[in-house]
Amino acid sequence: MIRFLSHVGQLQVHSRFVTETAGRSNQRGRMGKSVMTELSQRTRDRHPSVPRLLVSVRSRLEAISAVEGGAEILDVKEPSHGSLGMAGIHEIEEIADFIANQDQFTGGTAVPLSVALGELRDWSGSNCVPALPAAVTFAKLGLSGLARVRDWQRTWRQVRDDFDRQRIAPLRWVAVAYVDEESAASPPLDSIVSAARNGCAGLLVDTYSKTGKSLIDFAAGPVLKELARQCHDSGLFLAIAGSLTMDAVVQLADVEADIVAIRSAACPRANRCDSVDASLVAAFRDALLQRQSKPQATGAP
Repeated sequence: MIRFLSHVGQLQVHSRFVTETAGRSNQRGRMGKSVMTELSQRTRDRHPSVPRLLVSVRSRLEAISAVEGGAEILDVKEPSHGSLGMAGIHEIEEIADFIANQDQFTGGTAVPLSVALGELRDWSGSNCVPALPAAVTFAKLGLSGLARVRDWQRTWRQVRDDFDRQRIAPLRWVAVAYVDEESAASPPLDSIVSAARNGCAGLLVDTYSKTGKSLIDFAAGPVLKELARQCHDSGLFLAIAGSLTMDAVVQLADVEADIVAIRSAACPRANRCDSVDASLVAAFRDALLQRQSKPQATGAP
C-alpha cells in the first residue's frame, strides 16, 4: 500500500501493496495495457522509454503552439479555475475541431485529446452534463473535498456514467490523486488506485494547490517508482504532473511514468496563467529525450 503522510509533507511506501485479483484482471487489464501501449510504447516487460509529453492548453492558439513544440497529448483546461479547472465548452469544441483537422499541422500523426472536468463535487447532484466532442479521448475529475465522504466512489462512477451517456464512444477515464492530500482534503492514494481499477485507463498524480511547490516537494522518486509499478501491475498507465521543471524531470529519470504533464513549464516565467510558448514546449521535450543520458543528481529524491 502507498499512503500520503501529511505530517512531513511526503509520501511513504509501505512494503505491502494491493495486487489485482484474478477476477478483475482480464477485461480491465486488456484495456489498460492497450492504452499503455498507445501512450508509452512500453513492452510487456516495461523497459524504460521516454514518457509522452502532455501539455495543458486553454485555446485553439495554445493547442497549435503546443503541437508545434512537440506535445504528444493535449489536455484542455482553464488554469485560472484551479488544478483541474474546466474550460468553457466552446473552447473545448474549438480545440477538438483543431484535433479533428490536425493533419495539416502534424503530417497525419494523431494527437490524443484529454479534458479536465473540474472537481467531482462540482457535478455531484447535477442533472445535466455537457456532451463532449467526439475528438476527446480522455477525461478526468478531481477528488478534492471528499476525504470524509464515504460513498465518493459511487458518486464518481455515476458522474462518469453521465458523461459517457452523452457520447457514442465512452471516454477513457483517468483517476486523479493529489499529492498535497491535506490541502486537497482528498481520499487517500491507495483507495484511489483501488477505485481506478474499476473502469479507468490510468492514474494522474498532481498537486492541488498551485502555490510554488511541485510534485517532488511531496513525493520522493522511490515512492513514484513504486506507484508506477503498482499502476502497471494493475493495467493502468501513470501520468505525473505538478509544476514540473526540467530539473525535476532529470531527478525523476528512473520513474517509469508513461506521461509527463506540464502547464507552467510551457508558459513564460513559469506563469501557468500565461500563454503556452512553442519554444518552451520544445525545450521541455528535448529534456525528456535527453534525460536517460544524464546522471541523476546527488541526493535527488
